[in-house]
Amino acid sequence: MTKNQRPKAITKEGTIFTGVSCYVLDNGQRVITKRSMSAALGGSQLNPDTAEPASLDRYIDRLPNGSDLLAARPKVEFIPMNGGLAHGIDAHTIARMLRLYADAWGAGALRANQIPVAQRAVAMLAQFAEIGIVALIDEATGYQEVRPKDELQQRLLGMIRAELDDVDPIYRPLLVALAKLKKVPYFGNGTPPAWSPAVASICTVCTFGEEGRRKLREFNPNLSWAHRDPMHLDAEGKKLLIRTLGIAEAYAHTAKTFEHWIEQMNAYFRGHPIQAWMF
Repeated sequence: MTKNQRPKAITKEGTIFTGVSCYVLDNGQRVITKRSMSAALGGSQLNPDTAEPASLDRYIDRLPNGSDLLAARPKVEFIPMNGGLAHGIDAHTIARMLRLYADAWGAGALRANQIPVAQRAVAMLAQFAEIGIVALIDEATGYQEVRPKDELQQRLLGMIRAELDDVDPIYRPLLVALAKLKKVPYFGNGTPPAWSPAVASICTVCTFGEEGRRKLREFNPNLSWAHRDPMHLDAEGKKLLIRTLGIAEAYAHTAKTFEHWIEQMNAYFRGHPIQAWMF
């Protein structure tokens, strides 16, 4: 690919997590730089031969099914706004890689020296739930100021149409992961599992506390999947709930049982809902 054929960044460099660089390109692609992502996964660990962070390709290739991600050619060479050449990777591939780490860790399929990397990956997954990745990068780069005003709404509508069920799409990945823990089908008869409201209640309390749940019941006394709590949250409230669901899903991938998942959630939040951390 020649220089003229490479996509160009149309935003400044943004940062997510702790120092992970991201851009939006002129083809609409959201990318993360490979070097910054590998440094975040490796922490302070450097390759002894080069004194550089291990390559991101190496991290991915060592994962079960990681080679399948690399075979999809997610790597991107692009030109930053200030010129030069940068090496990135598609943002959705990063989301899938973090899930692979969570799955492999929970299954006991990682070597001892991979566990610290998996711990960092799960921590990122908690912030990086796939449903929020586009909004997260757009906010970090400032692209939300120039993108089409209805772009995210249209993406959400497309996701809802694709689900073909009545469950709020922000809950679905968590429910699918928890169904595996319960060893039951996600949907047996076309309706959400009977334990879904209990899961929603746990996540609501972890986000807004018992007082917040009481206030939501005032707005929504007859909770159902057709009349859900997220309908009564403003943009900031939905953002906080999505962050909780990211944490919940990460724990669902590493828990041994459904009850263990509840224990992990209780231990993580310890009576301090996420909104209490933010204000």
